[in-house]
Amino acid sequence: MAKNGDEVAFLDLAHSLRVVSELKAQIDDLIKNSQLSTEWPNINKNNKIKKLLRGSKYFEIPLVSKKENPQQGIQIKDLKIINRALSAEEVKDLYLAGPLVEKPTNLTFSQWLASEVIYTTDKDNRRIGITRETLIKRIANLLGGSHPNGSENDTTEENFFDHYVRELNSMRVAEDYPVTYYQLIEMAEIVVDKINKILQR
Repeated sequence: MAKNGDEVAFLDLAHSLRVVSELKAQIDDLIKNSQLSTEWPNINKNNKIKKLLRGSKYFEIPLVSKKENPQQGIQIKDLKIINRALSAEEVKDLYLAGPLVEKPTNLTFSQWLASEVIYTTDKDNRRIGITRETLIKRIANLLGGSHPNGSENDTTEENFFDHYVRELNSMRVAEDYPVTYYQLIEMAEIVVDKINKILQR
């Protein structure tokens, strides 16, 4: 964790989000049975960016919320980490493509968790999407939020993403905070806001 951050709080947040994600069916039922209407903000994918990055090794991390680093007041949004030099024309095209943005959707909570929020590539440069739920579970399990590190007993399918989650967690931005910190904070803020509004109705 960051030198100015609280690693225990970070892992506790990961565990809390995992618990909430495991209650997704109950939350879906609560919304449905109460005849409530709620919209979950989701990423509006940009196919121009996808086309531009094709064939490259990269991480695309939208981070579309307005959360700032609590220590520095720094906002982290729409990260793209590309492991090659871009031509001047590609830089221009990337700029003109614009950032990914969020839009309100009629997804259920379960569907929202199953939506991809990170894009990267495998060893053959094939595009891989990581969902919110996978990211939450891998951070909680892999990094020790829900189980002591090394004691988790997850499926091969879940373990497939471990390399990518470790790499994300090693990326430091905004005064040495890991990228995963901002991802968890963004999801937690959305969940708290939506559930509070549901319970207040």
